[in-house]
Amino acid sequence: MQALHHKLTRDLLHLRGQVLAVAAVVACGIAVFVLMRSMYESLIYERDQYYEQYNFADVFSSLKEAPEYVSERIIAIPGVSAVSTRLVFDVTIGVPGLAEAATGHFVSLPFYGKPSMNGIFLREGRFIDSSRNDEAVVSEVFMKANKLHLGDSISAVLNGRLQMFRIVGSGLSPEFVYEVKGGTSIFPDDKHYGVFWVSRKALEHAFDITGSFNNVSLRLSPTANKADVISALDILLKPYGSIGAYDRTLQISHQFLQAKIDQYKSMSDRLPLLFLAVAAFLIHIILSRLIATEREQIAVLKAFGYSNMRIAIHYLEFAMATVLTGALFGILLGIWGGAGALGLLIQFYHFPVLEFHLAISTFFFSFAVTTIASCLGAFNSARAAVKLPPAEAMRPEAPAVFKPGIFEHIGIHKILSTSGRMVLRDFERRPVKALLSMVTIAFSVSLLIVGGELIDAIHDVISIEFYTSRHEDLSVGFRVPRPEDVRYDLSRMPGVMRVEGSRTIPVDISFGSRTKRVAVQTLERGGILRQLVDEKRVIHPLPIHGLSLTSFLAHELGATVGDTIRVEVLEGRQRAVNLIVEDTINEMLGLSAYMDIANASVLTGEDRDYTEALLAINPDYGERIQHSLENMSFVTGVTLRTGMIGDYQKTIADSMLSINFVFILFASVLAFGVIYNSGRITLSERGREFASLRVLGFTKREVAMILIGQQAAIVLLGIPIGFGLGYLVNKLITGSYNTEIFRMPFEFTMQSLGYSAIVALVSAIISNIFIIRRVYHLDIIEVLKTRE
Repeated sequence: MQALHHKLTRDLLHLRGQVLAVAAVVACGIAVFVLMRSMYESLIYERDQYYEQYNFADVFSSLKEAPEYVSERIIAIPGVSAVSTRLVFDVTIGVPGLAEAATGHFVSLPFYGKPSMNGIFLREGRFIDSSRNDEAVVSEVFMKANKLHLGDSISAVLNGRLQMFRIVGSGLSPEFVYEVKGGTSIFPDDKHYGVFWVSRKALEHAFDITGSFNNVSLRLSPTANKADVISALDILLKPYGSIGAYDRTLQISHQFLQAKIDQYKSMSDRLPLLFLAVAAFLIHIILSRLIATEREQIAVLKAFGYSNMRIAIHYLEFAMATVLTGALFGILLGIWGGAGALGLLIQFYHFPVLEFHLAISTFFFSFAVTTIASCLGAFNSARAAVKLPPAEAMRPEAPAVFKPGIFEHIGIHKILSTSGRMVLRDFERRPVKALLSMVTIAFSVSLLIVGGELIDAIHDVISIEFYTSRHEDLSVGFRVPRPEDVRYDLSRMPGVMRVEGSRTIPVDISFGSRTKRVAVQTLERGGILRQLVDEKRVIHPLPIHGLSLTSFLAHELGATVGDTIRVEVLEGRQRAVNLIVEDTINEMLGLSAYMDIANASVLTGEDRDYTEALLAINPDYGERIQHSLENMSFVTGVTLRTGMIGDYQKTIADSMLSINFVFILFASVLAFGVIYNSGRITLSERGREFASLRVLGFTKREVAMILIGQQAAIVLLGIPIGFGLGYLVNKLITGSYNTEIFRMPFEFTMQSLGYSAIVALVSAIISNIFIIRRVYHLDIIEVLKTRE
């Protein structure tokens, strides 16, 4: 036993270059798994702790206005364990140092004490004094983005009245882990949108609402039937202008957070398998070669009484030592990468504490998977070792039978040099090995393609959303629908060149047994400031009479163009009508339906009203226009398009750069490991042949070119295979991003193909430099003295 352990150590040291290359591939696969899994487990743990500690609600509902006594009827609904009522308004705010207006999401705090539901983690400062109407606790991310401090004051336009609020605390809430404005916005805009917790008295006084609420949150008992509770709540609140209750799964912050958690889980389940499959292949190649060179040693071991099982275990130990070393370093690398990735995640998802968490089971799973991969890679080789009878193993392996291949039959060899013929014949004699090497190179190229295309896809989303679909300079939100006259009032403002109106109508859309709660966006036919654009940048006209649905929504409903769907309006008169699906649009953001605003009365039963105005303005009048809009009582927020673009691009650049670096690093390691191992094994297999060529007069350079030519052919043939594989992998990866909130457009550009090919070639050049050094230091006499 001790002798075999000594032999194992010598084998590992002798093949250290190949062993380290395989270990590096394993390390990359395990690092990806541990990184993604740690992100998944960290988010799950922190989310559950945060939600529980601060009593995050299970059901939510917004309404126009209901008297406070209605809360007593809500708590009486079977399954409801707690109720929290409040006032919630979006208002325009002025921030010191910020040229453009921002939007404040004002949430009322209880008259006494802290909120019993959707609690606040106070980062610094204190809670407001409920007897004062001029104090606010502000979301931490908004304060950081605008460099605000405790004691600073901001101005807010509450129902047309300008009021100052002094910041007394900064905090976070489980309701706003992902602090985003909503609507079609999917990226946080921390500088222009923030949450403000203020006195309920302040909002009651400003909006002339006393003893009423317009927002309610519920906690349910463990045995509650959620669907029944929501149905009962909708019936109860319908007379008070409810736009429909919804559970936590539809709460916007939770939706984004859950989508990110699902994405990490999907990536941890899929991507590492690629690296481990390559590692198993490399282990098989190395052990096959090692066993072929140790035929006599195997025979001697059997002659001395070592059993077949013990010899097989010896070679399995070689594979285990290689991959478990890689697994250990991969775990350490994954932990380091996971901790760093959490730092990037904090920019988007805000917890009181976001610490690194990794279950012990993940470590055991990592080692178990690598053990299985090593056993699969070593199985055939180990079986070949134990099948060798001692007498047969003492004889050299029978030489292969060589004969002209298909390429020589068709005469291709005639146009090749001597070195080229040798390369061609080696491919003909070992086609399976060459094909597997090409496929592995193709995998690394496909990873590089995916890394580049992910960045291109994100930039396309920004480009289509902010440059092709939207052309307004700023958008103005209204607290309640405004009559058509508001458009003409805005157009008369100095510097306003064009005004277009739109209205958002919350609805339930049903087709067959499927129902989705979405918003119908009504736009002006012939408008140019907001257009319907698909992922191919094709502009779709507004439907004439019916609806246009996003493709994802149509798929979820099972509806196609020409189908009649039922639309139930959740506000106003709450009408229910049947409309025809006239078009589907492959948009990338949200679930939406579109119709001509001239037909909106079909849904609302009212004249043309607007909930938003889109303005094209003269830049010279920008500040003056914003200041005028901020002081209008019915305006809840003014959004500047250029401000959002800059913030989004900066955020995307930081996160995508890190992701791309990981893809490049791991794909390069994969390419290097495959090419280096292939070259080392070829050198070992053909060492005697290369030494003979040197004796016959071939120079070191000519011998090296034979080996390089073989590796170059593998890489050059593997790259186009990688292009095809990259297409499939990119389809798979982008498909995992397809959620109700966001869809990743599929990209496959010449730029990413060229980029991936260059990185693969550079990896091949670096690995071949190491191999060439061994060719130049080949000991001719020592090689020729051995059978090998």
